[in-house]
Amino acid sequence: MTILKFIGISLLIAGVLGLVYNRVSFTREVHETNFGPLTVAVTEDHHVKVPLWAGVSGIILGIGFIAMKNRS
Repeated sequence: MTILKFIGISLLIAGVLGLVYNRVSFTREVHETNFGPLTVAVTEDHHVKVPLWAGVSGIILGIGFIAMKNRS
């Protein structure tokens, strides 16, 4: 598999996933405190919305990279 085909397939998959799951969630640890053997941690949940144009662009670019390799 050539690098252009790999990039094309990766962009295509990322674009489809961006359209299907339009929100990415992750947890970030903000503070951690130790009181002897006791550990207290504070975490925050973050949600990032994936724009529609990003998913569509990934699909179009992925198809373009795959088609570009097939032409050569």
